[in-house]
Amino acid sequence: MHKNNFCISFGVWIAILPFLGIPGTWKSTLIFISGIFLILISLGPIILKKLQTKAEKEI
Repeated sequence: MHKNNFCISFGVWIAILPFLGIPGTWKSTLIFISGIFLILISLGPIILKKLQTKAEKEI
């Protein structure tokens, strides 16, 4: 699955989550974890690229 498709699917999950009838604490926790996961998925390649360039400069 392409990263864009995954991000869109996960965004839909976050949009639907409040309407599923999940209790408040669980809902807040799931939304928070989903948001953090979405941020990590979208920023992951950028962070890895920066770490690789740092490692190459040290060598």
